Amino acid sequence: MQYQVTVNYGMDSMARYSDRPFTAGQLRADRDLRTGLGYGDNTKFTLHGVELADDTQIPHGATVVAET
Repeated sequence: MQYQVTVNYGMDSMARYSDRPFTAGQLRADRDLRTGLGYGDNTKFTLHGVELADDTQIPHGATVVAET
């Protein structure tokens, strides 16, 4: 199965695809996302308004929000 997660930051968004589920920590460390969306080190990720711990698996098809 191909897992897909969309990350929103401000007005921009990017989708990521993988053979395994993503964690919030993986998204936070993803250089392509950081460069493409422009967020830095001090970023948290939320799903439906709830902050995600770095080891939280993100469900397939979810849209998470990067916040600074």
